[in-house]
Amino acid sequence: MTAPKTFRLGPGSLTFGEIGALVEFSQQVLECEVSFGVDSTDDTDVLSGDIVAGEDTFTAELKFEAYQDLTTNGINTWSLTNRGVIMPFTFIPSVAEGRELTGVVKIRPLAIGGKTKDKPTASVEFPCVGIPTLGNVAP
Repeated sequence: MTAPKTFRLGPGSLTFGEIGALVEFSQQVLECEVSFGVDSTDDTDVLSGDIVAGEDTFTAELKFEAYQDLTTNGINTWSLTNRGVIMPFTFIPSVAEGRELTGVVKIRPLAIGGKTKDKPTASVEFPCVGIPTLGNVAP
């Protein structure tokens, strides 16, 4: 019996924006994933006895949890300033695996605050525009 294939998350990276103007918050990210969903319509029976297949619409979201940072260039300020902006992202789950997910997301503001005397974190979901592509990390 062969052992199952798996990988360990990190070290990796999460960047936003275009080449030459990339913003990276990997040092603050505690959890990160791209999740996929599907909205389906039901099949339809027609008079002939045939069935017209329902349709699937696939969706994706970039979800992550990060330490909050209220500095001028911090993730909270950046997400609030760029709220609603559509921009590219690249998520490399593990450099050792040599794979990356690239796509486009709509930026949403991260929460600010949390439990007293803790280092606050925020969880956020950025909806993807289309479905991200899984490819090899560019050399």
